[in-house]
Amino acid sequence: MCTAASHGQNAENNDDRVLLCCLQYQSLYPECAVILCTDDKNLCSKALVSGVNALSKNDLEDQIEREQEQEQEEEAEAASMWKVLSDVLELEMKAVYEELWLEVTLGTIVLLKPPWTLHDVLRCLKKHWIAVFGQVVPRRHLDNVLHLLDFFNSGQTATCDTTAAAVWQAKELVNVFRERSRLVPGAVSTMENISNALRPAPVFRVLGFDHEAMQRPVGGAGPPPPQDAVVCLHELRSVVAQLLRAFSRSVCVCVCVCVCVCVS
Repeated sequence: MCTAASHGQNAENNDDRVLLCCLQYQSLYPECAVILCTDDKNLCSKALVSGVNALSKNDLEDQIEREQEQEQEEEAEAASMWKVLSDVLELEMKAVYEELWLEVTLGTIVLLKPPWTLHDVLRCLKKHWIAVFGQVVPRRHLDNVLHLLDFFNSGQTATCDTTAAAVWQAKELVNVFRERSRLVPGAVSTMENISNALRPAPVFRVLGFDHEAMQRPVGGAGPPPPQDAVVCLHELRSVVAQLLRAFSRSVCVCVCVCVCVCVS
């Protein structure tokens, strides 16, 4: 049962009781994301001021859809990177050790035998970097391998920022093998598309505001924008996106009509 005393606040009305309940769950389960779903704009503003992430039903559905898209983007990135690095791993190991690289009687030279997962490939690259891969590309790119291993081993929920950083590391690592694998251009193109999709909305970037957490990052300079303004900006972003889609459809229709008129 949520109590007002537990947070040093008085529950004067139902809105306050709801917020106190959310705050209690945040205290009890700090590792979980507590989201208040409400279409009450006043309650939503109060929640944001109180440090509770609040979303309307439509915004919550949009966020879930964005997270699913991000998961698909991460899978696409991993698949592209895995194909290139697997190709390079096998090619370069064969070039140095010929068929002995998989010779069982002598003990396999390669750290892990194929088939590989992406994590296996990264581990093999790290293990054989100095002897093999550091001979064909600059050795400093071992840092890219280490950063990617940290990203996949962290066990933490990926955010747009951490995913974007991992995509950048992956793109730099894959691109360095451009002359070693014909799969590199396609993989780089895929990762560039993912990187573009992860860029924050310009209005939030200018404000220095985290549009996912709906708050200014810790250590951000200057006072945070008013919470009412944040809610309005969030809604404005959705409306503008809808208007742009509608405008695009209207332009297409107008072009088609003009073409038909000209032809007739």
